[in-house]
Amino acid sequence: TLRDGLGPLFNAAACDQCHSRRGRRARPGDGEPLPNALVVQLSQHRPDGGWAPHAAYGTTFNPLAVAGVPAEGRVIVHWRPEQGRHADGENWRRQAPDYEFQALSHGPLGPAAAFSVRGAAALDGVGALARIPAAVVLARADAGDRDGDGISGRPNWIVEDGERRLGRFGWKANHPDLESQIAAALINEQGITTSRRPESGCAPPQKRCQAAPNGGEPEMADDDLAALVAFVAGLTPPAPVAGHDPAGDGAALFRALGCAACHRPTLEWRERGQPVRLAPYTDLLLHDLGEGLADHRPDQDAGGREWRTAPLWGLGRADRAGLPACYLHDCRARTLEEAILWHGGEAAASRDAFSALSGPRRRALLDFLEGL
Repeated sequence: TLRDGLGPLFNAAACDQCHSRRGRRARPGDGEPLPNALVVQLSQHRPDGGWAPHAAYGTTFNPLAVAGVPAEGRVIVHWRPEQGRHADGENWRRQAPDYEFQALSHGPLGPAAAFSVRGAAALDGVGALARIPAAVVLARADAGDRDGDGISGRPNWIVEDGERRLGRFGWKANHPDLESQIAAALINEQGITTSRRPESGCAPPQKRCQAAPNGGEPEMADDDLAALVAFVAGLTPPAPVAGHDPAGDGAALFRALGCAACHRPTLEWRERGQPVRLAPYTDLLLHDLGEGLADHRPDQDAGGREWRTAPLWGLGRADRAGLPACYLHDCRARTLEEAILWHGGEAAASRDAFSALSGPRRRALLDFLEGL
């Protein structure tokens, strides 16, 4: 009964089909369809300059559907090789994704459409991130780069029910709390309504989708939603790999290259009079990461080149467990080196400084990251 109401359109039939294995997902090969853990979010440019859900496909492209309802289609990825050379002469390679929409059930997307591929994130420690006081996050904001360090992180402000709240979850920090993030995933990726997101997941032209039976209004009861939120909030933060040295050469390079300006190693505050210290390696703020990673799709206050700083804790645990290597919001990076090389915008100086290092020093930094 907990799955009653799935669909009519969906990407996966259960949360852990995407949010498993520490957020690592198998990277699709060239010419293969996106797996269900890589979701395509959609929007459409309005004549007045604003943005709206896509007229024919809504806010999420759903490749699966219940019987009697046409799925929206499939998305194929084609990998385009790119290469360059580090300062010491060692070659580097990476792959850029190109996407092809096929078998569209309600016509082409059209020239006004914008889309963004987003991967299911690791959930370890998100409850701890939810507890960080907004003042701690905002203390690091520097939208106008007043200190002149080239880093201008800023918050994504979310307005819900007339209340302005700090966004902290999602690839663009477009959800203020875990319930918001989870309720959005339920309706967008599973087609399950909640009291927080009671709207239909069927776009207006999709008549068969609209006519399909539902699982009640809402389809997930409030106590079940609360239980799901409590479970996710209780997932403990990941610990570093045994033997990880937070003060070694790799950590020193992490700071010297400017990586720690966004991937803040520690966040500290007091809770009920007691000191609290987390090591998530994020500031939870938006940063311009350049044209290479841009999706040109605004999300609340976030611009098309901006992304929330991804927490780095748990990187090493996933690597040591032999889980698939798949980094960045759309899974394009096969290695941590590739992920670094994709950084642009505010992170371009750090990327270039990494590429200017000798091979052994680059390896020291990567070893540090693999130990987190």
